[in-house]
Amino acid sequence: SIFEPFGMTALEAMSCGKAVVASKFGGIRDIISSGGNGVLIDPADANQFAAAIVTVLNEPGLADSMGRKAMTAVHGTFSWEAIAQQHVRFYQQAGCAQ
Repeated sequence: SIFEPFGMTALEAMSCGKAVVASKFGGIRDIISSGGNGVLIDPADANQFAAAIVTVLNEPGLADSMGRKAMTAVHGTFSWEAIAQQHVRFYQQAGCAQ
């Protein structure tokens, strides 16, 4: 899409270890490190979009590496364990928990 507030579909694919080509606009850019755990592109540039997809499809080693890094990033930030830890830190910083 041209703009995606967060990109839940991309996040779900990443959590399954899939390399993702996504829009550089919107919230997904906060979790994707372009060239590291996915590829961010300008969705209005069809050639850039196609080239990124072709690269990921033609380089299975790159796709696997991106997928592994994507899964690690998503699980480290959005798993229930990570969310629980974020809540605990929040309450500790607010002086509400010990």
